[in-house]
Amino acid sequence: MPINIIVGRPGSGKSYESVVYHIIPALKEGRKVITNVPLNLEHFESVFGAEILDLIEVREDSYSRESGSVRAFSTDQCFTADEWKNDDGVGALFVIDECHFVLPSQGRGKQATEHLSGVLDYLSMHRHYGHDILLMTQSLGKLHKDVRAMIQIQYRVSKHTAAGSDKTYTQKVLDGAEGRAAELNTNVRNYKSRFFPFYVSHTKSDKAVNEAHSSDIKPIWKRWYFWVGIPAIVIALPMSISSALALFGTEPVEEHQAVVVEKAQANHQEKKRPPIKVPKRSVAHPFEKLSLSITGSSITSYKDDRGKLHRQSEVYFKAMNKSRYEFPLKLQDLYMAGYDVAVMGHCLVEIKYDDYQDFVYCEGTKPKGQNQGMDLTSSFTSALSSNTP
Repeated sequence: MPINIIVGRPGSGKSYESVVYHIIPALKEGRKVITNVPLNLEHFESVFGAEILDLIEVREDSYSRESGSVRAFSTDQCFTADEWKNDDGVGALFVIDECHFVLPSQGRGKQATEHLSGVLDYLSMHRHYGHDILLMTQSLGKLHKDVRAMIQIQYRVSKHTAAGSDKTYTQKVLDGAEGRAAELNTNVRNYKSRFFPFYVSHTKSDKAVNEAHSSDIKPIWKRWYFWVGIPAIVIALPMSISSALALFGTEPVEEHQAVVVEKAQANHQEKKRPPIKVPKRSVAHPFEKLSLSITGSSITSYKDDRGKLHRQSEVYFKAMNKSRYEFPLKLQDLYMAGYDVAVMGHCLVEIKYDDYQDFVYCEGTKPKGQNQGMDLTSSFTSALSSNTP
């Protein structure tokens, strides 16, 4: 029963990360969730049914004449009073947003210190209640040192605003929250709009808020040096290799010159072919001027803090422009460019960007016909069916 934490700047996606990867999975497993994250209960009901509301408890700050403003989760009774447990004896999942307000680095006043002491005592004994704790804060420096010492896994999230993208963010998984925590894993994730209705991101506004973005920040693929730099690297690399080989003798240089002559002859023959008219695509996307193909794939796995095994797929691509310059790409590069990517097999990947949709496949013969994507999918499904015992 660990204590974990999500750390990120305001607007970096802490609420999104907690809802998509912690709250919803816990509810799907039939576990009760108690939180001060402003969840949209009506949307939860419309998606999962009315019975899901029995597993959700959203708490807000209150007010009393004796104590004034009372924050949610500011006393140990806020945790110990809940006695819910499932058939396996597992208690509720507590998700506490802006936890530095109830667990500050220093208490303010005698009463605040007493309340903080009670919560710290509970956190040190929370395993006896079967509870899991997920904290959320903007900075670890604002959090009490005793709490930092109890944290098992730290999820650090950062939005790709500086790269000109508001559709992706990076999630880093670190071991603990003290000193220089060891980095365990890094993921590049997309903000998927279908999860936005599950929670309210801006709690101080009565209307939906669209964050303003810096107009002078452009994505890297829209900068001129991105398209100039890649061909320059491809041209410079063979020249560097040939120069290095020249230091050890003349034979490798002669072989390289022969290859250049053969390529020149091949290019001369290609120039004689009639030009092929390629229709322009109606939908623009970052890599529309490149031809993508799959060169390989790999599968790795890791266990989360609950011991659940997760599989991660990595796909390796080759990108080629009209001048036949080639360079490698990975799934992370497509995510960073803003694509929605679905890995359908070791030789088939679906990519989407706004209204654009296409399939990327292994190097080979491209399927003919208008329904090539459908043919690929059906072929992949048939292959799976034939291998199923």
